[in-house]
Amino acid sequence: MSGVQSDEMLLQELAGDLAAWLRRQSELGLTTLARREAPRPAAARPSAPSERQQAAPPQSQPAQSQPPLAASSRSPAPPVASAASSATSNEAIGRRMEEFAQSVSQTLSSNRAPDAAPQRATTLAALRAQLGDCHRCPLCDDRTNLVFGEGAEHPRIMFVGDMPTADEDRTGRPLAGAEGELLTKMLQAMKLTPEQVYLTSVVKCRSNPARRPHPEEVRRCRPVLAAQIRIAQPEVIVVLGGAALAALKPDETLTAEDRGKWMELHGVPMMPTFHPTLLLQKPELKKAAWQDLQQVMKRLALS
Repeated sequence: MSGVQSDEMLLQELAGDLAAWLRRQSELGLTTLARREAPRPAAARPSAPSERQQAAPPQSQPAQSQPPLAASSRSPAPPVASAASSATSNEAIGRRMEEFAQSVSQTLSSNRAPDAAPQRATTLAALRAQLGDCHRCPLCDDRTNLVFGEGAEHPRIMFVGDMPTADEDRTGRPLAGAEGELLTKMLQAMKLTPEQVYLTSVVKCRSNPARRPHPEEVRRCRPVLAAQIRIAQPEVIVVLGGAALAALKPDETLTAEDRGKWMELHGVPMMPTFHPTLLLQKPELKKAAWQDLQQVMKRLALS
């Protein structure tokens, strides 16, 4: 994962935390967020003679005949009390606003790495821990389990689908259900086991009902997949299905003719082939899929 992608992943995580915090505040009745403005400087007043000077008696009159100075210069009692009460109220509001700002800061920083720069995971397990209970997109509301991926830490082949199947969503593991059984047989034909490869998907959560992943869902999950590729360092990526290929190559016009042709993703050779779900629906396509896998075997010199 590049520095920009790592920053994007962190920002997405912080945005998700903030959204969850704001939803919680809304449930508690908060409808607006107050903004504290800096006080304006008081305008300078023109100098005027002091009350003592105004009240000073003529030299010819006795000083005791004048009214007490305190009575003429003191402000009325009610305004003084009102001003004190207003100042106290403003201080209380200011303290509450400061506490509010501090609570937001603490919420945002709760999942931030201790260092100023985002941490880059060096293992797939560490990356999974950083992902946590992901809420980067609305798919989190439909999923049963997040399907991160599993297999060898440094596989020769990484298989990438578009979105977890219903069985994978139920178990939280790839290679579940009939699709997984078929892919396992395909691996056995390649003289490989699931433990020797790595299995994952473009997005890690399933929609309900099933559909292709939306572009925004792909965008939010793309840094995670890029990190998986960076850590695993596979020699070849095998893309399972047209939806996964379109998600990985959003800026290219792709057709069915692109299946079985070598491409590249993050500097890694990539071979698109059919998704096991389609192969179960149309068994006649299995021969073409096997031809694609034979190209992979030849490139990796697998006997």
